[in-house]
Amino acid sequence: HLGELLQQSGCNVKVIRLPGIEKGVDDFIVAQGIDAFRAIYQQALELEVDLAQSKRHSELSYPPNLALESRYLHGLEFPSIGIVGIKSAKGTGKTTALIPVVAAAQANNRPVLLLTHRIQLGRFLCQRIGVNWINQQLPKQQSDSLGLCLDSMWKLNPNDWEGGVIILDEVEQSLWHLLHSSTCKKKRLAILKTFQHLIARVIETNGLVIAQDADLSDISIDYLKKLADREIEPWIAINQWRAERGWDVHFYDSPNPTALIHQLELDLRAGHKCYVTTDSRSGRYGSDTIDRYIQQALKQLEDSYTKTLVVCSHTTNTTGHPAVDFVSSINTQAPEYDAVFVTPTLGTGISIDVKHFDRVYGIFQGVIPDTEVRQALARVRANVPRYIWCAKRGMGTIGSGSNNYRSLAYWYQENYKENYALMCPLTRIDVDLPFVFDPIHLRTWAKFAARINASITLYRDAVKAGLLGEGHQVHVISEDRDRESLQELRTALIQATKTDPQKSMEIMRQIADVHKEKSQRDREYSLIGTQTKKIQQQVKNQAAQAVAAAPDLGHRDFQYLSNKRFLTDLERAQVEKYTLQQRYGVTITPELKLKDDKGYYGQLLTHFYLLNHQQYLPQSIYLVWDRDLDRPDKVFLPDANHHILKIQGLLALGNINFLDPDRQLQITDPDLISLKRISYLCSQHIKRAIGIDMPNYSNGEVSPIAVLNRLLNLLGLKVLPISSGSKKQDKSTSIYQLDRSLLNDGRDEIFKVWQKQQSRELLRSA
Repeated sequence: HLGELLQQSGCNVKVIRLPGIEKGVDDFIVAQGIDAFRAIYQQALELEVDLAQSKRHSELSYPPNLALESRYLHGLEFPSIGIVGIKSAKGTGKTTALIPVVAAAQANNRPVLLLTHRIQLGRFLCQRIGVNWINQQLPKQQSDSLGLCLDSMWKLNPNDWEGGVIILDEVEQSLWHLLHSSTCKKKRLAILKTFQHLIARVIETNGLVIAQDADLSDISIDYLKKLADREIEPWIAINQWRAERGWDVHFYDSPNPTALIHQLELDLRAGHKCYVTTDSRSGRYGSDTIDRYIQQALKQLEDSYTKTLVVCSHTTNTTGHPAVDFVSSINTQAPEYDAVFVTPTLGTGISIDVKHFDRVYGIFQGVIPDTEVRQALARVRANVPRYIWCAKRGMGTIGSGSNNYRSLAYWYQENYKENYALMCPLTRIDVDLPFVFDPIHLRTWAKFAARINASITLYRDAVKAGLLGEGHQVHVISEDRDRESLQELRTALIQATKTDPQKSMEIMRQIADVHKEKSQRDREYSLIGTQTKKIQQQVKNQAAQAVAAAPDLGHRDFQYLSNKRFLTDLERAQVEKYTLQQRYGVTITPELKLKDDKGYYGQLLTHFYLLNHQQYLPQSIYLVWDRDLDRPDKVFLPDANHHILKIQGLLALGNINFLDPDRQLQITDPDLISLKRISYLCSQHIKRAIGIDMPNYSNGEVSPIAVLNRLLNLLGLKVLPISSGSKKQDKSTSIYQLDRSLLNDGRDEIFKVWQKQQSRELLRSA
């Protein structure tokens, strides 16, 4: 913890791990010598990287009550009360082992409740173990056996489940969903309160809580013990079985997945059946985009039709789509398709046992944690080759991005305090800082978040290490293979030139062939990259046009459609159009929809409050914080609104001074120089308050204009050079001005609508 404390104090911390038996630096130097220490000193890792590699918060340290090494968990005898943790590899029958537990509970009139994080997974599990999945509306007469998504559990009465059996399958992902998912955010406090009371009530009344996961860790067990609110020792079963031979994994170490997509295309042309799992639907390398690319690429095969299916939250909820019933009968329907493309909707719990797919492909851009990557790859149970591409670094770290859970919790506590301190003078509220909602939730959230940040830091390495740890054979396909081959051939050529002219000619032909093959592959990969980018943009444009052209909805029709499980494409476009109309208050055009997809609303909101901070910001923030102050459930810090701190931070940096469209800027302007200096000195506070990383400007290589544009980007704006000095002169003669094409993009009309809305709010609250 010393390194973490030093890091919290602003120190740059590196870690040296001594390779020998020596316990200290002095002993090591005496035994190994100063040169040996210099060598490991040069290899010292940044603290964050060291924490990422050490995989903290991933282990299960509880001693097992039952240790076994069995291919399947048949006949596992569960305790009848208490907390049970089951850690067993993927495909070892954890779900099947629940069937007799559920049957026995039902025979003894014990209520059974299955909680999960994904609807498709929940329906599948309920069908397997004999539990009713919840209807859209919770029935008045509650079923004794029920499965539901954690998002809906606020509707439950914990007392109805006294002495019952609670099942948390894929518990690690389910608890993270409970604590972090955006779909739970509006009801998070009610959900957490209900969950806490549920666990405590079930344990208090001699009930049973089953938590199982292939990656079960102390985080989940510790959390459930704390929620039980009593001294209780969990019963732990660990199945250490591993396949004699794991998968053959072809692991692509390349900047993008074009080489893997090319291999997928070749496999489909050869008649192989492919299961393709991704971590997004609509991205450039998402399931929908790759499916469309494959369909276009294989059109030329007139004598063969490639039948594909995309399974995602969109298709499984679209009226009449084949994906609607796919999951419930996956082992009978899968053989109907040459390729199935899936998203995290099918990432866990589902078991594809039918012998149909010849290949499993995985494309992961860093949206989901590395543990979920391995779960997604394991849905096909057959030991067929896996082809995997992962981003080198994941997308979007959580909070400060730290791998230290204490730092993450501290980050949110400080944000809340500063928001509240800024709030009080504006609203003349003089009360103590509200207590946060039970700290066990924040601490558990922070440990999960720290673990995910660690995997994001070294995403590709984390996935590869996880696969190796499971016993799979990982063959790395690197871009360096051609360079290495050429180096070997050139070395051989030098030797052959002196002794064997005929052999040297052959080697020269081989070198030419390697260059030719590489050039051909590069052209093919480049074409794939171009095509996927084009397809992605086409899909976005079509969706934007559909939303803009959709018939308008009234509020009542919007509420009706929002509560429907299945929607047609037109109904979905209508719902989205209504949401945009309520958000912006202007005519919805395809261009506005496209900009909204890129975060336009947040940029405009920030710009609006910067311009009107004295008139409207206090009232707007008061309405948000008033809800926090009045709610009896207190505040869950990761969900707390921190908008006022962001606005006040931008005001303190002087951003308002750079929003004059007529102002001409030079890098010698005193306020620009001051902005650069403050952004360097206060980079950590800026990251926490405003949410952006500020580079180290101390070396003077970064222009103040670059610093300013980093901040203006939060508003969807930037400054551009309007004139440049002579090449012989320095850059201080260049003149910059706000890009008017961005400033005059229709935001003024939206601001007028918002001003009217805010004025009405002020009148109502007066």
